[in-house]
Amino acid sequence: MVIKPHMSPKEIVENWQETASLFRENNIPITEKPLQQLLTGETLTAFLIKLNAVSGKSNSTAMDID
Repeated sequence: MVIKPHMSPKEIVENWQETASLFRENNIPITEKPLQQLLTGETLTAFLIKLNAVSGKSNSTAMDID
């Protein structure tokens, strides 16, 4: 499964605990709001790439932000 913008930080951390440090380091609250409501544009894209890298997914799949 690829981490996508419609997923919430809470859902992401519950499924991939190793991502929790990225949320803390970037001051992103672990909330039920989707990532796409917390971040936008290049910031969202860059953060998705980091999340998917940490969770073991490739950067090419991380770019799938529909």
